[in-house]
Amino acid sequence: MKVLIADGDISLLRQSEKLLPKWGYEVVGASSGHEALALLESESSLRIALLDWQLKGVDGVEICRRIRVRPESPSVHIVLLIPGSKENLAEGLNAGADDFLRKPVDAQELKARLRTGSRLLELEESVRVSQAALRVQVTRDPLTGAWNRAAILDFLSRDFARAERESAPLAVVLADLDRLRDINDRYGQSAGDEVLKEAVRRIRSSIRAYDAIGRYAGEEFLVVLPGSDGLTALYVAERIRENVANAAVDTLEGQIPVTVSLGAAAFTPERTDPIELLRSASVALAHAKSSGFNRCALAAEGNMTIETGPSA
Repeated sequence: MKVLIADGDISLLRQSEKLLPKWGYEVVGASSGHEALALLESESSLRIALLDWQLKGVDGVEICRRIRVRPESPSVHIVLLIPGSKENLAEGLNAGADDFLRKPVDAQELKARLRTGSRLLELEESVRVSQAALRVQVTRDPLTGAWNRAAILDFLSRDFARAERESAPLAVVLADLDRLRDINDRYGQSAGDEVLKEAVRRIRSSIRAYDAIGRYAGEEFLVVLPGSDGLTALYVAERIRENVANAAVDTLEGQIPVTVSLGAAAFTPERTDPIELLRSASVALAHAKSSGFNRCALAAEGNMTIETGPSA
């Protein structure tokens, strides 16, 4: 772990350069406040900083204030080096200091303070990783990695509200893997899961980075396409259909062909809420499946549908 030592007294830096490597730390030195601040702002690997209260240019307290207003940056454990008096410690705490060391610095106390800072940073990282894992569990489908039903419906709700507010286009595509139950019955659940995961990977590769895909129900997936009208959604659906059916899926049970049927619908004044939009896409999907599977259909005006497929 890298430790920044910013002190006008070069003797502390020399002492640290001898001791810290023995304790498992790498020392980075700075002789002024400006230099210390520049290093902290440019090197994310600096996780512990020992800052003299009275640095030249920018003092240690001001560096604390500037670092703490950047919440997007990695945490830095800041130890302020203070004179023998404990005056103005409240100022340092209010500025964001984590700990204090009296000058002249005692080597064993320095070692203890660094160990405490390291443990706190490790704990913080552990909590961050756990929170990230929890967010994945709460919002992602565990099998395919797509958004789960609640998350994808939340995407749709927010994008629908934005489309209404800004009079912007919005479309959705419902994709249903054809005859997945037959695949499970013939090849087994594990092979069916592999087919499902690969189909979702192919769907994801067919859409834009800011489009969203989520598991809507069973083998049915919802794709939300902000900024897309109906014909664009039909084009995307056809691209998905072609990519999914392009090659059989390699599984432990051998190669298994897979196809998908898709229904698309776009935001219109008649579709006054996300439920109506989903209902229209569902009707289009039913039309695609009733036409023989491996097809796409767009819910157009009224009860009309526009259909594409291998023979269209």
